[in-house]
Amino acid sequence: NNLGRVSISLNDLGSLKIDYSQGITENQDDLAKQKWFLFLREMRFFAMRRLLRFDTRDISKTNLDKKKKEQDKLNKQISDLIKKEIENQKKNKPSGVNNNNSNTNKTSNNNISTTPEVSELSAGFANNMGKLPWPVEKGDIIEQFGVHPHPVLKNVTTKNNGVDIKTTSAAAVRCIYKGTVVSVFSNPAYHKAVLVKHGDYFTVYANLSDVDVKPGQELDTKTKIGTAFTDTETGTTMVHLEVWKGTTILNPESWIAQH
Repeated sequence: NNLGRVSISLNDLGSLKIDYSQGITENQDDLAKQKWFLFLREMRFFAMRRLLRFDTRDISKTNLDKKKKEQDKLNKQISDLIKKEIENQKKNKPSGVNNNNSNTNKTSNNNISTTPEVSELSAGFANNMGKLPWPVEKGDIIEQFGVHPHPVLKNVTTKNNGVDIKTTSAAAVRCIYKGTVVSVFSNPAYHKAVLVKHGDYFTVYANLSDVDVKPGQELDTKTKIGTAFTDTETGTTMVHLEVWKGTTILNPESWIAQH
């Protein structure tokens, strides 16, 4: 029996379009009609599978591009804040702190001017390398520092300037070493974030839903900074941690204690 012709295509909006106007006819028997509708169903399933695979790849690439832009924006935000803090320190005017000490020895452009307080904090932070507490009481690293192959897209890499730590819902995010809050800021992809100064070193705590500190505030080790953000779509609670020395990005895994 002649089953006619069927046309399956995607319109400009990516929706599935099936044209079977030249398909089944009045004079075809019931068996032919049944074969025709079975054929149509199989073709529709086939087309939808192809469309789904296309959409998945396209969405993954779009999301990746968006995430990279937001990561670049976060990196620029942090870098600009650190550079500003270094300049302020060289002028003896740290952000949020009054400091009129004129006995300041200037160092390189990438480090804060040396004062006894700065030197002590820097040495203390450095001496605790590999022993600093985690920013959350319970957690696992779900994305490491550096460049990695994308889990879905072939020949595509992703870059992380810190570590992403999965934790429990509404987890308290804590300062990993004593220091001073430089800035509280926001980023579309990482929500609220806090930059803390530890002498020549800086730590960044991002992807926070709430912040409990303010610029200029002195913090002790394990002082609560805020609350980790929970993605309502995935149910995942995550905090993003970065470590910098001046304007140089460091691997946080080298600084926090090993589980």
